[in-house]
Amino acid sequence: MDINTTDKKRNDITKTLIVLFLISIVYILYSKYSSSTTTPKVNEQNNIPEYFDYGTITDSIYCNTFFKFKIPIPKQHVGSYKTYNLVPKSLTSYDTVPLTLQTPAIIGATSLLLIEKEIIKITPNDIILLMREGKDSIVSEHIKNIGSFNTTKQNYQLHINVQNLDDDDFKGSLNKYLGMFSNMNSNYQQPTKIISGIPFKAYSGTQRDWLPGIYHNNTPFISYITEINGFALNIDLFYNSDEEKDFLLNLVDTIEFF
Repeated sequence: MDINTTDKKRNDITKTLIVLFLISIVYILYSKYSSSTTTPKVNEQNNIPEYFDYGTITDSIYCNTFFKFKIPIPKQHVGSYKTYNLVPKSLTSYDTVPLTLQTPAIIGATSLLLIEKEIIKITPNDIILLMREGKDSIVSEHIKNIGSFNTTKQNYQLHINVQNLDDDDFKGSLNKYLGMFSNMNSNYQQPTKIISGIPFKAYSGTQRDWLPGIYHNNTPFISYITEINGFALNIDLFYNSDEEKDFLLNLVDTIEFF
């Protein structure tokens, strides 16, 4: 092997080592810069979504990203949630406007979700035709749902609503909010209800009849209450029988926080 060949190989090795060294320097600098810019530290105290979410229903599942929970809507039931705002048009009428992004601070008390049994509306003529066809069971179910032909009956309901605890009446205190239940016909229950790993305080009692003819007198209810992101979150159950109560309690167990 001549000297020129040896020198050429030595130069090639040196160049290779230099290139590898430069590549390693670039990689170290890139890794350090990337980790400092793409994975910032999370401030747990401020880990609250910037905007409030009223939630949406997709494929029969209600999901709320602000309070981070979801609940399926059972078959033969309907879920109602806020899809627009009402803006006064006159003293007696309102316009509907699409929802816009809102910060939590401007939200007071609001409803998130109402689940109730789907009622099939039947006219008196429909009832006559169904009875002639021997479909008395459908007629009986209809009468059971509405109470009678002339009155409206409140069906069992699961109602999820929230109250901003920054309100002057509560001054950020969940206990102050819970204090108002002492003014109702309700009792605090032990133990605390755990829903998908989240502890809730449990109350039960009866709802007074504020609007005669619309709600039953003294409708039994159960309320589960906790604090999430500065809001009191209520899960209220209204029922008229033990069967309805059991159905609603099982429905509560399908709630999943994420």
